[in-house]
Amino acid sequence: MIKLPSTDLRVLKTRDAIKSHFLDLLLNKSFTDITVKDIADAARIGRGTFYLHYKDKFDLLDQLINEGLADVLKHFQPANIFKSGKVDVDKARRFFSRFLSILKTTSIFSARCFSMKVSLFSEAGCSEPSFINSQRR
Repeated sequence: MIKLPSTDLRVLKTRDAIKSHFLDLLLNKSFTDITVKDIADAARIGRGTFYLHYKDKFDLLDQLINEGLADVLKHFQPANIFKSGKVDVDKARRFFSRFLSILKTTSIFSARCFSMKVSLFSEAGCSEPSFINSQRR
């Protein structure tokens, strides 16, 4: 994968198109069913152009996740949910609520967030219907 300067508007627009169309495809297909050709066709670029920016669809997904997490972590300090080495449940709920509200507004994660966050809250013991329904907004 060749890294082109990220300040070139053409490069930025191409990467945005790839990311956006990849996320659109994820709404309709599973990750394993999506091919680089599908992504390139949806973004109206050639496969070669895709490979100038990403090694493969796994690299694309990895970069999307890293960018999304970096954006989210700019706004939050997860260590604040601990008190004397134990999880403060109220702080954890507030943290995850804020965390998920940022995920909703972050285009990188907006495609598949809700189904993943229901699982996350259920595993964390926050499976009350009122709490989960409040996260749908």
